[in-house]
Amino acid sequence: MGRIVAIYKPKGPTSHDIVDAVRRGAEKEYLAIIRLGESSATDDAEGEKRAHPPEMIPGRDAVEQALAQFVGTIEQTPPAYSAVKIRGIPAHRRMRRGEKIALEPRAVIIKKVRILAYAWPDLRIRVITGPGVYIRALARDIGAALGTAGYLADLERTRVGKYTSESAIPLDRIGDMLGAGSGNEAVEKDKKDKAAAH
Repeated sequence: MGRIVAIYKPKGPTSHDIVDAVRRGAEKEYLAIIRLGESSATDDAEGEKRAHPPEMIPGRDAVEQALAQFVGTIEQTPPAYSAVKIRGIPAHRRMRRGEKIALEPRAVIIKKVRILAYAWPDLRIRVITGPGVYIRALARDIGAALGTAGYLADLERTRVGKYTSESAIPLDRIGDMLGAGSGNEAVEKDKKDKAAAH
């Protein structure tokens, strides 16, 4: 059963900082689509792209071997456009100012990576990680391991700890639930609605 905890926020950290600190500890599961053969300035679909055609398009076996390198405790360098702070200022803010930065790699844990579909240039994977993993950085590094480049074209977080996307309440239904009642009443209404839909 879930718990609601009130946290006293001291001066200094933002509310987002507090939420980020609380959510860091849980195992996470993602569905990711990696676009191979191109790099992105932000390591995701939003950044400026640059083509990196490989000498040979990697086959599925080569992809499997590359993914195996990223399972376990690995050293990962966060994306340059990230919230990692350098002397108190987020890296993405320094990048947008035109500063040159160099982030240090750090140890992270990737528990499982599995191919769901692969048809060049798109690789769809399921990833289970420990805290602090950047899936954008993983996409970038998988591309490099395959002798080309890669960026994160799409991402869905399907689980945090024991909480899954299937059991979560869609954002557009929050207003209806608050109107229907509070606490257990709203949760029970949502459960009944879901049951009636199946």
